[in-house]
Amino acid sequence: MQIRRAVVGPFQENCYIVSDENGETFIIDPGDEEDLLLSVVERDNLKVRLIANTHSHADHILAIAPIMRATGCGFVMTAEEDAFLRERPPTSNAFITVRELPPPPTHYVADGDVIEIGSFRLRVLFTPGHTPGGACYYDEAHKLVYTGDTLFQSSIGRTDFPGGNTNQLLTSIRDKLLTLPDEVTILPGHGDPSTIGNERRFNPFLQGWRGSPATEPAE
Repeated sequence: MQIRRAVVGPFQENCYIVSDENGETFIIDPGDEEDLLLSVVERDNLKVRLIANTHSHADHILAIAPIMRATGCGFVMTAEEDAFLRERPPTSNAFITVRELPPPPTHYVADGDVIEIGSFRLRVLFTPGHTPGGACYYDEAHKLVYTGDTLFQSSIGRTDFPGGNTNQLLTSIRDKLLTLPDEVTILPGHGDPSTIGNERRFNPFLQGWRGSPATEPAE
């Protein structure tokens, strides 16, 4: 397998372009700069089959529609997150211009679903809290989990935006992510990779939580 990380947009969002030995490809969170992302696809002769989005904040969705048009690929997110997007579509601000919303997903995913693309199998982990319908995607065979803005190296997702809930986010992390093996690598929506074990031991927002966190997330 090959994972290509493209850091895109003004918020330096991590988009992951992941392919197997046959070029079968999925993309996690194409947030912006579609020309850059499509140049990688064309350069490496990749066959993009699916876009899987962790959540619908503007910095994670802006390149979905043009990539779908260019490649004919599908697009998935949870039904809860799509409803959240349609109810509160992001608007332009000083940092992001919302050129085009993504179309409705070609199908919805739910907790425990398994997505198959080429030789990959991704298990959907429903992780609300940063947004009402957030999801992570777990590749057990390669010991990877794409966490979006749920869990970062030494931090967790913000919950001060509409739809955010700190206790719900921490419950999602505890029940869906910290139950994974320590050696699993987390590939977050911003910043550098980490592992489940490192975050379990050292993430300051996860230490001593028993249902009511003492601090608010920094990111």
